Amino acid sequence: MKVLVIGAHADDPEVSMGGTITDLVSNGHDVSLLVCIVPQEDRAGNIISGAKTERQKFQTAAADKLRCQVNMLDMNPYNFEFGRHLVKQIDAAIVKYKPNVIFTHWHHDSHQDHQAVSLATFAAARKNNVSVLMYEQLTLGGITPNSFNSHVYVDISNVLDTKISSVKSYKFLSDNDIDAIISLARFRGNQIGVKYAECFEVCKIIADVTKDGLSIFGNWNTIKC
Repeated sequence: MKVLVIGAHADDPEVSMGGTITDLVSNGHDVSLLVCIVPQEDRAGNIISGAKTERQKFQTAAADKLRCQVNMLDMNPYNFEFGRHLVKQIDAAIVKYKPNVIFTHWHHDSHQDHQAVSLATFAAARKNNVSVLMYEQLTLGGITPNSFNSHVYVDISNVLDTKISSVKSYKFLSDNDIDAIISLARFRGNQIGVKYAECFEVCKIIADVTKDGLSIFGNWNTIKC
């Protein structure tokens, strides 16, 4: 199975679903990350010298630890918005990579770039047979009045260490940030009776009817009816 994980910024995929990526790769699936923006500014909007090169190195190291490919588009954050240009960029990646399933940002995420990527992904995937799931917001400190719908859970108890190792490639993340990531995984795991988990909201699922029932995502996950 081919899986495309789309993130607005370098660190979004690893922080939000690094465990699931590790599980997919470990089970022989082909996972590729598509990252739109390589941040290089502080919160006041000032360019930090060398930040882009450093962030690219962090991204490469993080992807290497998850054993997946990564494509960095390096788009301009100042004209980054949901519209034809972004949709065409994502559409081109889908056409080139031909994924069976796409993971993208939650459409109610509190970060404007994350929302733009989510909406552009929906638009690009509207006329194909690709399943689309949204990963949970992990914008550290982000808030939203909307509620995430945890439709799909993945047990990451055996791969949490790999996820955290990948996340720690981003040297700017604090110990509190790492603790928050682990805490959410523990909370989601407790909901399904395991130690750690990640969860996803469904936008679109393509399923096959087989002799065993309803098959979703090929051999990765099968629901028998």
